Amino acid sequence: IMGAWWAAVGLAVIGSTLESLGLNVQKLSHVKDFERPPEERTFYLRRRTWQVGFGIFIVGNLMDFLALGFGAQSIVAPLGSVSLVATALIAPILLKEKFSRRDAVATAIIITGIVVLVVFAHGETEEYDVDELLRLYGKIGFIVYIS
Repeated sequence: IMGAWWAAVGLAVIGSTLESLGLNVQKLSHVKDFERPPEERTFYLRRRTWQVGFGIFIVGNLMDFLALGFGAQSIVAPLGSVSLVATALIAPILLKEKFSRRDAVATAIIITGIVVLVVFAHGETEEYDVDELLRLYGKIGFIVYIS
């Protein structure tokens, strides 16, 4: 179903973005704690900022998992690279990290790859029963591949 395929793309993109945001919030927690005197630092699991970041990260991963229910893994998995783009955009804002020209070029290349993937991806997925899978596993091409 074409609509389900687009749902997979949307869930994967949003999920990967949330994963990146969550990791950046967790890193912010570590950075802020490290700025404190050693005797005032706290264990990361007790920091509210770290917990919120972890929660955002978990929600993002759940969205990626849901995306696999709507589209093929061959489409959903590469969309995980959206997290690299999101990190390139979030880290300079949240963590005050430098965004270089090299980062911009790499980000543009990743975005180009994502667009090409989505535009030219096959939106339909095939489903196989156990007998069909066993037949396919017995083909010489698969046996050579796993050898």
